[in-house]
Amino acid sequence: MTSVSILSPGSLAHEVKRLPVDPIRAYYAQYNIDVERFFQGITSIVILRCSMTGLTYYQNPASLAGDGAYYAQLELAQANTYYPLWRWSHEQAFGIIPSGSCVLEIGAGGLGFMNALVKRGDRVTGLEINPASLSRAKEQGLDVIGEDIQQHASANPEKYDVVCFFEVLEHIADPLSFLTAVEKSLKPGGLMIFSVPNNFSYLGKLTHFMNMPPHHVILWDPRSVLSLTSILGVRHIKTIYEPLLESQVNGFLFTKDIGFTKIPIVGAIYLRTGLRKLLLQLVTRLRHKIHGQTMLAVFQKKP
Repeated sequence: MTSVSILSPGSLAHEVKRLPVDPIRAYYAQYNIDVERFFQGITSIVILRCSMTGLTYYQNPASLAGDGAYYAQLELAQANTYYPLWRWSHEQAFGIIPSGSCVLEIGAGGLGFMNALVKRGDRVTGLEINPASLSRAKEQGLDVIGEDIQQHASANPEKYDVVCFFEVLEHIADPLSFLTAVEKSLKPGGLMIFSVPNNFSYLGKLTHFMNMPPHHVILWDPRSVLSLTSILGVRHIKTIYEPLLESQVNGFLFTKDIGFTKIPIVGAIYLRTGLRKLLLQLVTRLRHKIHGQTMLAVFQKKP
């Protein structure tokens, strides 16, 4: 299957894999989250890859992407822990954003990053679609608006010194429209700072339902992130990689288990001779040098 790329309309995207839908339905059923509206009439979903940018994504992402009601249900199912007040990516971005900046955060979520910037003296506006987050923002006196970036950029061109968004872009069905609007809202020389799951890390080798629709509809990696310099009027400043967390060690090792056990005799040696235990000790000791799930990219809008 071949179609026009959602990120680079002059390029083609080719099918790389198909996933059955029923296991995704079953995963959400155990949390009483209704996802049937995203999968009506289909038994599988197609994964495509853009030939120019390397962007990997699920076919027809607009029909698969989660809506405000889905995220409200997900937050309740996770006992209101879905939006962390502070992330590794927040820490990195906080140190990059100059104090006193005019900042837009898209997907303000738990509001922790906005509060930190406001406390420092920055001028901050947030965009959010989750009704619960909008209500909390109002209670806390934060300037959070229930509109998308396309609407906001039309009314606020070249307004912001910094536009940031953390673990948002993988949920966006139309990344080209989204990113073009981000660029429009930035002042010349302004910074676009965002974090996404790094699917070139061990994460991309796992069967992870939260890395599938309706949660994630795009699978970013370093190549596709860097390709934005050929699509937008921006230059790449740097990309920072989150180190492997202690809580991620087992997931990382699982991907190694799969590789070693593909050949039965190699798997037997790996599991019975203590090599896996040795690998666990080595990964635990050196995990700060191994890329974890998240990467944070910094771009600057050209004058």
